Amino acid sequence: MVDHTWPDGAKCCVNLTFNFDAESIEMAAIEKMRELEKRRPAEPTLTAAMRAPRYLLGPASEGGYGPRRGIPRLLRMLKKYDVKGTFFTGGWDAERYTDSIRSILDEGHEIGVRGYLYERFDELEGEEEDEKLQKAHKVLSDLIGAEPKGWRAPTGFMLPRTYEKLSEMGYIYDASFNLLIEGTYYGIERKLYSRYNDDMPYMVKVEKGEIGIVRLPFSWILCDWDLYDRRRMYSPRYVHDLWKEEFDAIYESEGFYGLCVTCRYARAPSVKALEKLIRYIKGLKDVWWAKSIDVAEWWLKK
Repeated sequence: MVDHTWPDGAKCCVNLTFNFDAESIEMAAIEKMRELEKRRPAEPTLTAAMRAPRYLLGPASEGGYGPRRGIPRLLRMLKKYDVKGTFFTGGWDAERYTDSIRSILDEGHEIGVRGYLYERFDELEGEEEDEKLQKAHKVLSDLIGAEPKGWRAPTGFMLPRTYEKLSEMGYIYDASFNLLIEGTYYGIERKLYSRYNDDMPYMVKVEKGEIGIVRLPFSWILCDWDLYDRRRMYSPRYVHDLWKEEFDAIYESEGFYGLCVTCRYARAPSVKALEKLIRYIKGLKDVWWAKSIDVAEWWLKK
């Protein structure tokens, strides 16, 4: 017996999210290594090849595939089935691909914030964290024409204080993954707060209590980052079958089905597999298709 109901008597909620993730991932890694090199000049972390611009061409071009080919392909497919989703993007990527952001908005999708340049927010000091949050917020606000309400931490790592700052800035939901971390790391004591501790939305609590932010659950099995990356490269047919099996079980239990698609992996075969899944779910009449903002606003009204 479930302890919730979905809008309009729906049996299940389907929430499609997409990580823009263009070259910001590789650029953030390079910036990180350059910072380390400045701190430890006697032990350089960058080789001569890595310092050269050509180092960026290989890895970064994979990120550029998303706005160049992947996102247009996804938008065409989603329009075909009249499905709306949420695209999370960092400010750095958004500044470089404004046309892509506008095309997403023109199709009625939501834009959520994913930091500025793929930062690890658990490693930022107070003022630096404020600067990055405000910078990303302004870039996306200017492009959207309104203040964004949704957040997904770039690497997944952040501190409890980040939630408090997001709440002060008007955010109403978090769709991050990995761990909420407090203190030090690797061998030094830290508090770890799992983001996998529920499969339904819930209200975020920090030390001072609830702060008006809804936590949207995340599951790695419903994210293609680990399924299509260079270390694994599962076939789209396998991914479709995996995601369909997950959906069937969640649908039966009247739960929340939150899918995470990486735009740099949105090649023809993977989008075809996603389309097949959407077509299957569309055949069911009692499904609530919701953007992340819709889920958060509905949960806040409960």
